[in-house]
Parts: sequence; C-alpha cells; structure tokens
Amino acid sequence: MNVFRQAFGLLPDSFKKKSAIFVFLLLISSILEAIGIGLILPILSIVLENDSNQSAILLNALSFFNIQDPQNILLAVLIIFVSVYVLKNLYLIFFYYWQNKFSFSLYKKISTDLFKSYIKRPILFHFSKNSSELVRNVFQECKNFSGLVNSYLKLIVECTILLSISLILFYFEPKATAIVFLIVGICSITFVKLTKKRVYK
Repeated sequence: MNVFRQAFGLLPDSFKKKSAIFVFLLLISSILEAIGIGLILPILSIVLENDSNQSAILLNALSFFNIQDPQNILLAVLIIFVSVYVLKNLYLIFFYYWQNKFSFSLYKKISTDLFKSYIKRPILFHFSKNSSELVRNVFQECKNFSGLVNSYLKLIVECTILLSISLILFYFEPKATAIVFLIVGICSITFVKLTKKRVYK
C-alpha cells in the first residue's frame, strides 16, 4: 500500500486526473463482466427448459416485449447473449488499449521531464555523475516506474472484475461459491507459506 501511495504521489498532475477517468472506465468494464457472467445461468436454464428463478427473471423481461413463443424466446435469448458478449469484448479492447496508452504516455512524460532536468543541471553535475547512470535513469528506471503503475492498474482491474463475478456467483449459488472460495483460499495461503522463503532467496 505504501508503494502504491508513493507511486501515485509521483504521478504528474495530468495523469492523476486521468486516473479518475480510468476508475470510471474500470467501473463500466466490471459491470459488463458481471452482466456477461450473470446471463449464463438464466440462458442455460431456458435452453435446457429448466424452471428456475434465474430463467423466470429473463422470461419476465422478454414477456414485457410481447415475446412469448418458445422459438422466439430462444432466438431472442441467443441474440441478447451474443450482443452482450460482442459489446463487452469491443469495450474491453478499447479499455486495454486506453490502459496501455496511458502507461506509455506516462513513460514518455516522466522520461522527457527527467531528461530536461538533467540538461538544465550545471556542468559540474555531469562531471560528477556517470553518464551511463543518467541514461539508465532516463530510459530503464522510467520504464520500470511506468511498468509499476501499469501493473497496479492491471491489479485493480483484475480485483474489481473478480469482485463483481464473485458477487454474481454468491447471488446465484452462495453455498457452492463459499465452499469454492474457502478451498481456494486455504490452498493459496498454504502455497504462499511454503514457497515464500524459497522465492525470496
């Protein structure tokens, strides 16, 4: 958390404002992911002709549009399913493009600013520093910082998507989802405990 705060504090003001746009885009992607997952069970129930609460919700929505014939219902369900996934994937393509552009623009901005600050330094500063160190700071360290911010953005994306999917699963199958999360949690903690020292070494 401290590293995240330090990284965010080093961001230029313009990129801090862009981070708010990122949160908004992230919220939309999470909603689309949740809708995509949430449609699977109702659609499977309708296709398999199983009566359930999930299929009843979707059938009531279709009846509002006077779609009651079984063949028309199946066609409408498939159109909804395909449309949602096409829309979701198109949006995610745009979102990941924007995220990578944000990361590259950040790298360009901080490396350019650092290079300009080096040029403005007195000549004695350059005599006292190794030129390879300055070049490494401008290129490699700025790229590392940009990669760190990009990794945090991806982590936020994945955690938010995981949270939205988990809420959907808890809504439909709370007991099964709780058991799966408990098993995965125990296995994950055990794996981290057993490998932490070895990986650190």
